Formats: sequence, structure tokens, C-alpha cells
Amino acid sequence: MMKNELLSRETILWSVGIVLLVAGFVFWAHTDQLSLKEFALEDGPLENLSAICFGLSAIGFVVMLRRSTLLREASGWWRYWAVAGWAALMFVFVGEEISWGQRIFGFDTPESLQETNVQNEFNLHNLDFMVGFKYRALSLMMLITGVILPGLALFGFGRRLIQRVCFPVLPICYAGFFITAYLFGRQYAYLPNDSGTEIREFLMSLGLAAFGIHGAIKPDDLFRVSRD
Repeated sequence: MMKNELLSRETILWSVGIVLLVAGFVFWAHTDQLSLKEFALEDGPLENLSAICFGLSAIGFVVMLRRSTLLREASGWWRYWAVAGWAALMFVFVGEEISWGQRIFGFDTPESLQETNVQNEFNLHNLDFMVGFKYRALSLMMLITGVILPGLALFGFGRRLIQRVCFPVLPICYAGFFITAYLFGRQYAYLPNDSGTEIREFLMSLGLAAFGIHGAIKPDDLFRVSRD
């Protein structure tokens, strides 16, 4: 199982595609930082694409809640907790990415937030006490979601545990999104206008979109149960 999943045609093709995508961003960062900065501006194309990907992920997990055979057969109300939690988290990511529609609907930031939000926006992730924490939290999320849990699922005891607790785990073919997001964020943190951070979040959003959409199409695959 471990060898088949790691060396499957699907994993190899996704890995090559992800590497080429990241290589494009690396080339861009070394040849034209000005245009990259404009691409990664607040409310720019990259941030909007990230929000769309988070939204697709949220929808995918909601569909998965309705379609999973394993969830229907498992006993106890708690069996839906993990998938529902992923869907809720993705909706929060969408809201935070677009400052909960502040610039779309044109409402002002409350005075209480103006004093504590480093970008004077209606969101939580730019609050003074969250700025340093959010980067560590995202890095930890990328490593756990994209490396540790998919690695655990390569082994029989890991798959049995996943099925027992009904916890969806990323297919390893998408792990490259999270690995490259983590590495790119560390290597290119110096880029102007936090372009490196925005690219890191975009890569992560692509991985999460793939995670959710895969779950919608083949829900039991995420529990390492093939029934579709």
C-alpha cells in the first residue's frame, strides 16, 4: 500500500505539476518582483484566487458530509465532527481572506478593531496578538495536514485509526502543495508586500481545494476506504 500510493501514476503527475507551478513562482520572484508584488496586492488576483479555492474546499467538505458511506454507517453523532470542522474552517478562511466582505459591501472597520488591527480591516488574523501566531499556526497546519497525517495513512495501523475516528486525511498525491507552500514561505519571506506569504497561502489553498473536491467526488477515499 505504501509503495503503491507513493509511486502511483496519480501521485507522480500531481507532484510534477506542483513542482512546475512553484518553479514558475520562483522564476517570477527572481526576475520581476514588481509585477509579482502587484499580483499579490490586497484584493488582487492572487488573494481572490485563494478565497475561491478555500470556498471550493468548504463546499467539497459539505458535499462529502452527505455522500460518505462510512459516515452513514458509523455509530454516534460525533462521526461528522471532523468533516464538519474542516468545512467550517474553510468558510472562516474565505471570510478572513476577504475581510468578511468589507471591501465588497463597503462597511467601515469598528473603532475597537481599528486600534488593534495592523491593517485597519474587519478580520481577526491581522489583530496585533495574532500576527506572529498565525504564521506559526499555518506552518503547523501545513506540516500536519500535508505530511504527518498522509504519512500515517500509508501504514495499516494508521488507516485503521483514521477509519475508527472518522477523520478525513489528505490523499498523498496532493501533499506537494503543502510541502512547497511551507518551503516557499520560509525561503521567500523577504519578498516585498508579503508576496511570499500570499503565494504560500495560495499554494495551501490549492491543496485544500483539491482535498475538499476529492472528498466530494470520492468521500470514503479520504478515510482510506475505496467504495466509489
